[in-house]
Amino acid sequence: MSDPRASARDLESTELVAIYAPMARAYALILGVYYILLTAGHLLVLKGNLAIVMASLAAISGVFILTLRFTLLQTVKELKVLGLSVFLVNLFAVANVVTHASYAGDEIQFVYLLMIAFSSGILGPTLGVVGVSLALVTVGAVFLTITGSEALIVTKFFTGVTAVAGSLAASVFLHRMVRSQVDFRVQSQDLLEIVERERIRAQNMADEADFANRAKTDFLANMSHELRTPLNGVVGIANTLAATKLDVQQKEMVDLIDASGRTLARLLSDILDFSKIEAGKVEIERVAFDLRAELDASALLLQTYAADKKLQFGVTYGEHARGWYFGDATRIKQIVANLVSNAVKFTDQGEVQVFIDWSEASEILEIKVCDTGIGFDKETGRRLFQRFIQADTSITRRFGGTGLGLAICRGLIEAMGGGMNWESEPGEGSTFIVRIPLEREMAPSLTASPDAPQEPVALDIDAPLRILAAEDHPTNQKVLRLILEPLGIDLTMCDDGMAALKAYQSSRFDVVLMDMQMPVMDGLTATQAIREHEKAHHLPATPIVMVTANAMRQHRDQAIEAGANSHLAKPFTPSSLMIAIEAALAEAQVYEDMNGDTSKAVETNDPTHLSTDEKMLGMF
Repeated sequence: MSDPRASARDLESTELVAIYAPMARAYALILGVYYILLTAGHLLVLKGNLAIVMASLAAISGVFILTLRFTLLQTVKELKVLGLSVFLVNLFAVANVVTHASYAGDEIQFVYLLMIAFSSGILGPTLGVVGVSLALVTVGAVFLTITGSEALIVTKFFTGVTAVAGSLAASVFLHRMVRSQVDFRVQSQDLLEIVERERIRAQNMADEADFANRAKTDFLANMSHELRTPLNGVVGIANTLAATKLDVQQKEMVDLIDASGRTLARLLSDILDFSKIEAGKVEIERVAFDLRAELDASALLLQTYAADKKLQFGVTYGEHARGWYFGDATRIKQIVANLVSNAVKFTDQGEVQVFIDWSEASEILEIKVCDTGIGFDKETGRRLFQRFIQADTSITRRFGGTGLGLAICRGLIEAMGGGMNWESEPGEGSTFIVRIPLEREMAPSLTASPDAPQEPVALDIDAPLRILAAEDHPTNQKVLRLILEPLGIDLTMCDDGMAALKAYQSSRFDVVLMDMQMPVMDGLTATQAIREHEKAHHLPATPIVMVTANAMRQHRDQAIEAGANSHLAKPFTPSSLMIAIEAALAEAQVYEDMNGDTSKAVETNDPTHLSTDEKMLGMF
């Protein structure tokens, strides 16, 4: 591991070189050129041996200093090398001045010596170089004072001392200034390095968190698929068995299997929903919908749930809570379903009432769910919206559930920009109040369009439907056969997407039921290949329903993008399967009535009205 103090010293040395090297280069260039010119001056002005000695010394000094300027000083990177170079320049300068003054008796050279002292104080990159250079100047000044005119000794002494002391003081002050700037830059660099290290650390942590989140998402998706596949067998076969002749005890057992399967499906959906909320990946749609029509459809199922416990149940709409609005109807229904399910679960006798109103002034939808159940105190209320939390552990044992329902509601409400409050007292029931921003929307035209909801198409017994099903799991194949074949449907079963594609190319079918994960060729690829085959041969588009255990939102989007008309998540019931088939047939019939054929159905990928599973979310 590198020593931080050594790194700081290296950085400080580099900064000092960056500051002093340009000044040292200029100093050396000026003196070098000066001594080259002075060589000619000595030969012209001086006579005899003195001219030869001084010209030779000036020439040697000039050549040496210029060589130093364009070699060491040109690419200097170390502070020691820079200091040595400045000292050598000063040495040659002092030698020239002292020699000239000694031989020629020129008192003006003393002034030159003092100028060198001042230059040494300014240009020395370290106080050590300054000290040695000033010591050299001092020796020269003492020599010139002693050997010079006696009348100028006192003057030279005081002038020399003043010049050397002033140069030293100026050098100390200048070096402190420079050092403070260098230290600041070093500290800034240290801070930048710390910030960069922390940034990299934070990025690594973010990458790890993102990887963990993706791994969690993949794990949940895989677990969802693996759990839904056998669960589909349980729910599907239980519903099929319930349609046969059973005695009371057998019917009770089948109902128990069916109820358990639905409970598992609901818990699985809750876990997936909460995972998306926790990851901040909840997608809120904004589409036009009829508020009362949507909620009335949910209320029918919820009323049945309340009737099973002999509870009174009612939905009351305010004066303005009717007509069309712009928002996410599916999520609003899910919130109502969760709150009502909770109210029914924790109410043994009495009633559960839902009040729905919309404020024209604030454009806020208000939903109140009131019950006469067990209630809870304020302390419990503060904890109730946390994940996996119920009133206490005894409630978990008595009433069951994961404790995710209210956490999911809160996450969905906040994602839509709303809020939720509660009022409750132990033994006196509870009231949950939801407020969500919701804009009023004009009612759509009554003219028929592909986006308008259609009545289910009645199955024609005289002309049985031909359905192609691609399903690799033996249990799910059996479920499809048990549901469809008793209805007189001509069912062709394939084990993978490639076999389904070949079967489709060799025959005609009314509906295609396509699994998503299959060997040889997956359902998405097979769907795309079917659509390409239809386009290439100018064939009408056959409705394709993606029937799969891949139930997450991205899976539904992938199915629609591949060319499927709708998406039905496993586990499905016989009724939900038939609803999906009839909806697909109704959509195809609309296009045929409007356009004379169904070729445009291939390009219709609007998930707002095609996802059957989305409409059923939270109803298990």
